[in-house]
Order: sequence, then structure tokens, then C-alpha cells
Amino acid sequence: MEKMIKWMLAAILVCSVSVFTSCTGYTADNPVPAQKKQIAIIAKNGTVEYWQQIRSTFETECADKGVEALCYFTTSDFAFDEQRQAVSKLSAEAGNGLKGIVYAPCVSENGETADAEVAALAQKLGIPVVVIDNAVAADSPLASCPFFGTDSKASGEALADKVTAENVAAFAIGNGPGKERAEAFKAKKPGTVVCYTTKDKVAADVKAALDGYNDFVFFNGELADAVLGLLKDTHKNVYSFDVYQSFIDEMIVANSYFKGIMGQDTETMVLKAVEAVLNRAAKGEMIAPIYYTINDFVTPIPDLSEKIIGKWMVSELEGQPCPTNWKTVLTFVSPTQAYGSLSDFFSQSWNVKVLADVKIDGNNVGVITHDEANMNVLDCFILDISDKKMLMSSDWNVYVDGNSVQHEVYGKESYERITKDYQQDILGTWEGKVTSAEDEHADGQLHRWEYKADGTYVYYDKDGAEWVAHDDVLAEYFVDGILLCTRWKNTADSEELREWWEIESIEGGVMKWKALRQRENGSTYTATFQMTRVK
Repeated sequence: MEKMIKWMLAAILVCSVSVFTSCTGYTADNPVPAQKKQIAIIAKNGTVEYWQQIRSTFETECADKGVEALCYFTTSDFAFDEQRQAVSKLSAEAGNGLKGIVYAPCVSENGETADAEVAALAQKLGIPVVVIDNAVAADSPLASCPFFGTDSKASGEALADKVTAENVAAFAIGNGPGKERAEAFKAKKPGTVVCYTTKDKVAADVKAALDGYNDFVFFNGELADAVLGLLKDTHKNVYSFDVYQSFIDEMIVANSYFKGIMGQDTETMVLKAVEAVLNRAAKGEMIAPIYYTINDFVTPIPDLSEKIIGKWMVSELEGQPCPTNWKTVLTFVSPTQAYGSLSDFFSQSWNVKVLADVKIDGNNVGVITHDEANMNVLDCFILDISDKKMLMSSDWNVYVDGNSVQHEVYGKESYERITKDYQQDILGTWEGKVTSAEDEHADGQLHRWEYKADGTYVYYDKDGAEWVAHDDVLAEYFVDGILLCTRWKNTADSEELREWWEIESIEGGVMKWKALRQRENGSTYTATFQMTRVK
């Protein structure tokens, strides 16, 4: 029996050793590896662009340093309870590889935070906490932790150096960094009037200041974001704090009024915070803000003064096909001179190859026409250009005796290069009819037009076997490239009427036209016309 017991003990001992070694594979020569290093970030609203940028930078920096990133972001700026839940989850998930926590505190309207929970977990695990973006309160258990953020006072002062006006309407949220920025700004520019507002109220507050100010400054990005449409329509000079993608897009398409953005250097802030965790740093650092203008977001176009030479006609507005009756033709004959043609649907202007001075500065192209008292300035910002297409944004100012009397801001416009010019080919008499059933002139009847070299034309109706000319008091046309514009009046007191067409081709005595028309409901259709030359 004793032998049996010893045998069984030996068997159990051998079995125990074999199970340990076979299941783990770890021996004295193959020790248990240390768990991979981890850094956790417990931060704010992961649904907004600013914090999405921070998360992306954090994950990239951790990957570059061979560290696993553990990310916990809330659904709002005030969700301190979600940060407390994140601490509990991190406590359960984190292993012995957790090297520290990067923390951006949410603060409720009552001042509640997850500071105590973060501090308790850090003390339990013996790891550092680094605070970013907004500092904790002076009595917080994390008050002695390194802090990396943007100096709000310095930011307000830096933005004041960029704004040229002395009398400014400024808008900020009435607590936190926005208020600090606004106060620092006003200290350098005493003529500033600061309105403390909210995202819901800012539109009404801006409207109240429109008559009194030309320069508007926003110290919280969400305030400017809420009134971008209003700002675009009123053509004020606008500066903002925070770099939202919507601001960048708006600057590009409306560079004439959106002057600049003072932005937080989130990349540097996050990189320094990660390094501070890994090095168990005792001190933080204030990160200088960055001032952005439109040139910071658009690649300069080399040799623009050469590439722009030629004839261009607008083809798209904000990504949508441009109706023919809204089209403009610009012809750059040199880097310093151009001419433009436009039969404007809205203002009823009639511009036939109007000469203009051109000024090219980087991607900015100014097209300027003037006489003794009036000046028209088309400011273009070229976004991209190729042999066939040009993408730009522009705005148009009309000045009378030096005072702006009209200002139009346009969005992204696409132009196509025009290589044909039918100005001479159209001369003579043509006979034809509208070939698209929906067009208002599609009466199924033949008509005749005689186009003369002096820019006038004669319209003929058929009376029996004879063609009879109309004796209109006005009958003018112009062709610039492929754009054909006509206008006429039947009698001195009748309404002036207009038509716009694009000439597709003139070959073998046959002329084809087309036009994109817009219906009252905003939908479009294509009208077509075919004519033959009269012998």
C-alpha cells in the first residue's frame, strides 16, 4: 500500500510539471514576456472634429513608440459620469503594461469631474497622469500633475496682433478658455466690444452687431461654426479661434472675408503628453497657438501666370452644372491683361469683351475694370488648374467713387478652357428651328437670323413665301468663344428680352447650339437648336 501511495504521489508530481510546461511553453530559457506597454487617454467629446484630431494623433504617436493606445472618449464636453465609467473599465481591462493616463477632464455645470477616480486608479497602479487641453481645478487631486495645453491669455493676445481693426465685435462663451482669450484680446484692443453668448444665441447677437462693426472675432470655434452662413452673406472681416474643417472649407471658398484662424497646436500637445507619460515627467508646458490663413491650406500653383493664359468659361457652380444664362467668359491674354464677357441674368448687365487689368499674387488673381468713377474687382483664388479645367473661388466688388456699392461672394467655381471661337464663323444668315420640345421657342417653325459684324442682327419671320425682317428697336448679340448671347426689344417701351446659347459646332454649313436651362422648381433640361446657312 505504501508503495502504491508513493507511486501515485510521484505520478501526480510528474504530471503537474508536465502540464505546466506543455500548456505555457515557458521555461527558464524561455521566460514569461512582459506585457506590451499601454497608455490610456480619457478625454472629451469624441464626436467633434477637434477631439477626433487628438485621438488620431494619440494613436499614431503611440504606434510610433511601440505602445498600445487605449482610448476612452465621451459623447459630450460635460459627460464627467462617462469618464468615471471609463476609469472603471480601464481598471478592469488594463494590465501591468499600463504606463500612464492622458486625461482631459469633463466638467459638469455643477463643477463635477472624474478627477478623484482618475487619481485613485493612478495611485493604485503607481502610474503617472498627464492632463491636456484644459487644466484641472487648483484643489483637484490631480493639480500637481503635468499639464499640456494652449495658453488662453497668450492666444487672445496673439490674435489681437493679427486683427488690423481697432473696433471689433467679439463673441465668446462666458466661461473657460473662450472668456480668457476674449479678455486678453480686449486688453490689447480696448475698442473691442465682447458679447458673451452661446451657440443657440450667437446668430441673434451677431445680427445685432452687423450695422456697427466690420470686423468680427469668435473666441470659441462652435460659435463661428453656428453663423458661417450669416457671415458669408454679410461680407464682414471674420477671425476665429479653433480650426474646424468647416472653417477651412469656408476660408477657401470665401477668402475675401474669412481672414484667419488662431488654432491650438494639438499635435505638439499630444506628442509632449505621450513623452511625459513615458518619461514620468514632473512638469508640463504651455503650447503656443498657430495662426492659419487660406494659404496654409492650399498648395501654391507654380507658373500660374503661364497656365492661366487662354479663354475660360464657367462650367460648374458648387459642383453643379452652371445654367447657360449664368455663364461668364474670361480670357487672359497676358499675366497683366484680360477681357471678360457676360450677359448677366440677374443684373441685366451687358459686357462684351471688357478689358481688365490683372494682378497675380501667389494663387490670388485680381481682375480689375474701371472708368473715371466706377471700378469692378473680381478677386479669384485659384485652387487648381490644368490644361482643360480651372477650379477657383471668387468674390466681386463694385466701387463707385471708392465706396463699395455691391459685393457678391461665390463658392467653388469650375471653368473649362475654350479652344474654339465662333465669332467670325457665325456671320451671315442662318435658317433653323428649336429641336428640343421643352424649350419655350419650340414652335416647330423655321426662322432666320442674320448676324452682322457690328454686333447687331436681324430676325426674320416667314410670311407666305417671303421672309420679312422685324424692325426691332434693339437687336444685339455677341459671341465670345462658344458663348452666344442675344438681346432685343420690339418697341421702345417693351421689355428687353434675352437668350443664351452655347455653340456646339459650325461645320459644312450646319450650326448646332445647346443650352442648359433651369426650370422654376430648380431642375434642369438641355435645349438644342440646329440651323443651316442660307446661300
